[in-house]
Amino acid sequence: MTFAPAQPDTVWASRLPHARPPHETTARPHERVLMSHVDEAAAGWRRRARLVTAPHVRLRHLARSDQRLLAHMAGIRVAGEEGWQAVQRALEDGDAGAVAVLAWMAFVDGRVERMRSTLPLLLADPAFTRAGTGALSSLAPARLHESLQRLADSPHPAHRWVALDVQAAQRRDPGPGLACALSDQDAALRARALQALGELGQPGRMPQVIEGLGDATLVGRRAACESAFILGSPGEALRAFDTVRQDAASLTPAERRPLLESGIRALPPEAARDAVRQLAAQAGTAREAVIAAGAHGDPVAVPWLIDRMADPALARVAGEAVALITGADLELQIFKRAGPYEEEEGDAPPHPEDQDLPSPDASGFHAWWREHGAEFGAGHRYIAGQPLTAAGCLSVLRDGTQRQRQAAAQALSRLRPGTPVFAVRAFAFRQRKELGL
Repeated sequence: MTFAPAQPDTVWASRLPHARPPHETTARPHERVLMSHVDEAAAGWRRRARLVTAPHVRLRHLARSDQRLLAHMAGIRVAGEEGWQAVQRALEDGDAGAVAVLAWMAFVDGRVERMRSTLPLLLADPAFTRAGTGALSSLAPARLHESLQRLADSPHPAHRWVALDVQAAQRRDPGPGLACALSDQDAALRARALQALGELGQPGRMPQVIEGLGDATLVGRRAACESAFILGSPGEALRAFDTVRQDAASLTPAERRPLLESGIRALPPEAARDAVRQLAAQAGTAREAVIAAGAHGDPVAVPWLIDRMADPALARVAGEAVALITGADLELQIFKRAGPYEEEEGDAPPHPEDQDLPSPDASGFHAWWREHGAEFGAGHRYIAGQPLTAAGCLSVLRDGTQRQRQAAAQALSRLRPGTPVFAVRAFAFRQRKELGL
């Protein structure tokens, strides 16, 4: 028996369909795997936009989601030019998640031609802008320094807005650009600068915030109120709260809620109690009264909040308000009649803000409160079971849900004037580092 002489690998490989030499094969991205990375990354950015404001998500949950998202982004980036082209193909669906992927890829390596081609798309739609700047703020500041400086120096207000939004989200002082933006003719840029004053913890600019309460535009007044509730004295907070009341009919529910919560926390205790009573007494503001009672943090309101659970329209938000005061874990079976996205027979669909909350069992809350109510002091203010102190706020930042953590971040900045508001939307690994976890 004879054997044919062995042939070189290159000759053998050439007889296979679509075969390439090994050095080309190993370097060539697998198209289906690459598109899977792109699709999963886009979904990851969309998911993250929900998670960072969710009532049931904690830092550990955000960390797991962030790890998966960064892994997919790394898979796209390692594919080089083919990865960039794959991201551009994904934009055909007009998806905000794909825009976030594109923005991250365009700026991560400082490629000028990519950044230049991405900006028009980023500014084409408000949802795209939010997604894009959210992705950019996740990058290390050193990677963005030159790019953001070019945007900050641009003659186009929209470009300057992007630079300011990313810098504020990263809690970096824009320097002279912030002062210029505060007096800019562009209403959106001026409003973003007013909002940034609170986020960056700059009480020395409170006169400009007070001036902003009289801004000619609704967006400007709203931004000034947000900062006044972080930086202002009790009297200044009262003035900002009056501004919110006057503008309430023009604000969307999504805009009113954070203003109501941060405003109630900034008010003096008696003024906050009066505001809750007024909301509870008025027709059509029962939901706002429940939210305000939770934000105030006085455990005296807990029995009243538990009674509100008899109203299906208020049950879930009332359970969240009790948890915001007491720190009760809504995932415990004793508190749940039905889980998130579940409805008992005859129940109306939950409010959009409550879909991630369980439907509460009032009897379980009553039993829990009888056992634990004595642990809380009437007339004191609590946040997620912790006293409203710097130490209590830090504890909530480590262990609370995202909505609770946002409340704690703002409270901590008020308690420590000059301290930027802790960025609870930042990537989890950066938050953990700052918290010493």
